[in-house]
Amino acid sequence: MFQTFCKLFGFLFLTVITPVHAQSETSATTYSLPLGIGALTLEGQCGSGFEVFRVKEYQDETILDLSRQYVEKHSVSSVQLRWRSASAFDGQLTSLGYRHFDLAGRSWCSGTLVGTHYILTAGHCLQPFEGRFPTKPPVLVPLRPKSGKIVPANAETLATLLEVHFGFLEGEDGADVFKIKNIVDLKLENGLDYSVLEIVPNARTMQILKEKYESAEVSVKGVSVGDPLLMFQHPGGEPLKVAGGTVGSKKNGIVFYSDLDTLPGSSGAAIRNKKGQIVGVHSSGNCLRGGPGNYATGISDILERSDFISSLSNKD
Repeated sequence: MFQTFCKLFGFLFLTVITPVHAQSETSATTYSLPLGIGALTLEGQCGSGFEVFRVKEYQDETILDLSRQYVEKHSVSSVQLRWRSASAFDGQLTSLGYRHFDLAGRSWCSGTLVGTHYILTAGHCLQPFEGRFPTKPPVLVPLRPKSGKIVPANAETLATLLEVHFGFLEGEDGADVFKIKNIVDLKLENGLDYSVLEIVPNARTMQILKEKYESAEVSVKGVSVGDPLLMFQHPGGEPLKVAGGTVGSKKNGIVFYSDLDTLPGSSGAAIRNKKGQIVGVHSSGNCLRGGPGNYATGISDILERSDFISSLSNKD
């Protein structure tokens, strides 16, 4: 057994391959995918220290002169995406020949509640394996047939294997956990990196969301260089944290920030203005690669391509 590490979109991926045994004609090559937060890279850390703060312990004016009351109000819409349990994986995928390996139960991405029961996150959080590694992350790749052809799990399958954790402020789990029904929108091309997931809308879920979790507003306006930014995120799969910074530069719809720290697990978190409105979706860390900073897909580009998000934008 050997291990191949590959980086993509700020994650550190691990592929484990079990070789075919020549003496057994029925043996097959198994591609697994421990593609989780366990192996961390600090490429999203922009300064000498990691300047993020736990929401649970936030003190007044720690970031951008924002009060604790402000942080508590706007943080409730922030969520963590995790892969479901091993039993959920097995129940859905064993018949297809997929294996969950150590991905089940692992932390994955951050996201934000928009509308009544939808989650805005990064598109690459649902990216299946396409072609030979390490060009793209091998997500839920099944046993390879004798033909040598690999049939990847599609994004729709991956979405239903994720669950949404609200109120993950301390401990190991969120206060409320919901399943994903389907993908409403997904773009992962030409600099766009976002997706919208629908939570299974049963009566109990809708009541909890209505009573406990206020959705985030979507700004109709983009941001300018020098504008302040705020991000609620789950870096490294940890309980909810908050970080602040400023827009460093913009290019082709991408918003860069070199003073707002992130880690794997932060992908999909909303970047917000001081009103708490969503002005972009965090895509990747780039501070330690000589680039212009960590970056997000700006809300202006998302509004141009997504009728759904456009319908939620704040027109004021």
